[in-house]
Amino acid sequence: GVHLLGVMVGKLLHSKLLGFNRVGTKAISTLRNRQSKVLETIRERARLVVNQARRLMKNIGKNQRDLPDSDWDEPELLHFLFGAEHVETLLLMAKTAGKIFAAQPALARAKVPCRVFGDIHGQLRDLLLLLYAFGDPGNQEDLHVVFNGDFVDRGAHQLA
Repeated sequence: GVHLLGVMVGKLLHSKLLGFNRVGTKAISTLRNRQSKVLETIRERARLVVNQARRLMKNIGKNQRDLPDSDWDEPELLHFLFGAEHVETLLLMAKTAGKIFAAQPALARAKVPCRVFGDIHGQLRDLLLLLYAFGDPGNQEDLHVVFNGDFVDRGAHQLA
């Protein structure tokens, strides 16, 4: 009696655990699939932003007329760079970048030759002009770049 009841309970628990395991495996697979789709969405949006920034960089670089950043008037800049859903894109990219930066070591090693850019104080136009003049790091395998401090803290077109 008790032995048979123990076997039945054991089989029931075993089948439930196996069923739970299958459900758990499916749930994990579904979660990973969703995460993969989210990551691909972020990558695609990042590619679009980089492509738009390159277009803007070329347009600014080809313009022979120099002007102070405060006189640079691009009212649709956010929409141009980040698309119609610019708020969502910026939030996704900022959250992802935060996770990437948090996983990076405190001390970064740079390969030489290397170009160091810093203290642009949020002047996007200046950054684009520097990249136009000294090379786009995404287009040259042997071009290494370090961005060093004071990038987002002020200016009409600050990055933050």
